[in-house]
Amino acid sequence: DWIAVNGAELVKNVVVFLIILLIGKIVVGWVKSLTQTALQKSGRLNEMLQGFLVNLAGKLLWLVVWVVALSQFIDVGPLIAGLGVGGFILGFAFQDTLGNFAAGMMILANNPFAVGDFVEVGGHSGVVKELNLMATTLTTPDNKKITIPNSSVWGSSITNYTALDTRRVDM
Repeated sequence: DWIAVNGAELVKNVVVFLIILLIGKIVVGWVKSLTQTALQKSGRLNEMLQGFLVNLAGKLLWLVVWVVALSQFIDVGPLIAGLGVGGFILGFAFQDTLGNFAAGMMILANNPFAVGDFVEVGGHSGVVKELNLMATTLTTPDNKKITIPNSSVWGSSITNYTALDTRRVDM
């Protein structure tokens, strides 16, 4: 009985759902391509940050596509409210991690130093061996490996000794 009464509506909703996903796939690919091209033309951001921003744009667009597609079957209002509350709770729980992440984004965007530079940051000095979104790794002159959270790096003064070709030494 249920299939006879609601079958046509279900088939229509499934077809619309699939069409939304197909169009969403095309639009997400197109927007990611445009974002990648625009970021490469700007020349201000390094490749890691460009890749992150392109992937973030793609993931956010896919989230929107799925919410629109699911609206064919369920009421998405409570789902969106739940995502908002969940995001708030996760943001509060991971505030230190998100602070390091935001500082890493600022370091990558402003580029005060690069891998291979000799720097003094957060009370430590050494050669930058690794730079990611969460932490910066230095190797000291006496061969110690120091990993500094990016919030400490961005929150302190940064001295880059190898940024300029010449240096004055007072004796």
